[in-house]
Amino acid sequence: RGGDSFIAGVVLADLPCEEYESELLCSFTQGFYGNAGGKYCGEMSTSELLEELLSEELIMGMRGDQTDPGNSFTINKGDVECVLDLLPGGGPSKVLEGDANCEDKTSYQSNKQGRLKNTLLAQGIALTLNTRLSPKLLDFPVDGTEFVTMKAMDCFDPDAGGVSGTEMVHAFSPEIVDALPADATIEDLLNLVNAALAGEDISPLSLSQVGEAAGLVNEAFDECVVVMGYAEITPVDEYSGESGDQKEIADLYG
Repeated sequence: RGGDSFIAGVVLADLPCEEYESELLCSFTQGFYGNAGGKYCGEMSTSELLEELLSEELIMGMRGDQTDPGNSFTINKGDVECVLDLLPGGGPSKVLEGDANCEDKTSYQSNKQGRLKNTLLAQGIALTLNTRLSPKLLDFPVDGTEFVTMKAMDCFDPDAGGVSGTEMVHAFSPEIVDALPADATIEDLLNLVNAALAGEDISPLSLSQVGEAAGLVNEAFDECVVVMGYAEITPVDEYSGESGDQKEIADLYG
């Protein structure tokens, strides 16, 4: 797998403000980007947001040239309808074949509803859009440490804090962490997504593992969250699930 997320009752250690500063980061899932009726923070429509995020073309995989054919998928600048039509996608994760684009519907696989039939490509498009929405995501670490998020009180105000009771714990899989460079970030993960789509050797990883890791990012920061800290925590399924169970974050640090 590419990683996991789970709900947790947590006890956050009291730390002086100067020791750790929480961070506001935002993402959206494929479902949001494929829904014309969605709203960003209750104000901007999905279409309006996509118009901003597609101020330049979006290229997945690696585009070729006259001497070196590539494997890529291009969404043209301002092509909001392309994203709305193709997402959310699903199906087996696959390497791209040739240089495809929205205009040529024979250049990519889709289901009966016209949605992408390639989970890795669909999650990669959403991830790329999310790094444009929240550029600080590119610097977020991809390591073996679990990170704790809370839903943001205000997606425009990083000082507003998080909503109590919405704590989630997330972690990238050891396989993904081991395949990336030391001190890797989400930017490195996005590079891995594009390399996988282009057909480069990503062994021992599978395409589905890379797609799951991209999906973890898209979901972990969904609708804006406050990153509260990092910890080593036992997975939730090792607890009984009774009402008295809690997990304590013992080693919270910035």
